[in-house]
Amino acid sequence: MLILPKHVRLSLALLSLFFVDSPAHGQEAHGQAVTTMSVDVKVVTLPVTVRDKKGQIVRNLTKDDFVLQEDGRSQTIKYFTQDTNLPLTLGLLVDTSLSQRNVLDQERNASKVFLDQMLTDAKDKAFLIHFDREVELLQDLTSSHDKLQAGLELSLHQPAVRCLPHEVRA
Repeated sequence: MLILPKHVRLSLALLSLFFVDSPAHGQEAHGQAVTTMSVDVKVVTLPVTVRDKKGQIVRNLTKDDFVLQEDGRSQTIKYFTQDTNLPLTLGLLVDTSLSQRNVLDQERNASKVFLDQMLTDAKDKAFLIHFDREVELLQDLTSSHDKLQAGLELSLHQPAVRCLPHEVRA
């Protein structure tokens, strides 16, 4: 199996996100020709989580339970593993705009419960961002529930500076 360093995987993921929004090869974007990048690879890793109707993870799946297609053509799944102990990295974006002012306490509580449910292992990590008129990183990537909770408290109890159209900032 091809194992790439973390920075290469991130670069490839960002690159793939960039190309998802691009027109196909030969099409024009805003009057400019677009070039398509093609790479021949031996193995592509596709992490998948399958849940049943009750939201529980289905653990007894084999490669025969999946269909993999590329450009409408079936592909053979050559390697299949069930990695159950992988670290989780997630980002939580919290809307603290005026439209949410009446539900900020519920938002904070739901965010805390979500983080507590998702970050179950010491190697699981999260970062916290809040947004209203601006976007602010409240807590960088950490596995500390206390730091994430402190970030949530900061975002949801800190009054945002806002100006109505008729107000002037000093």
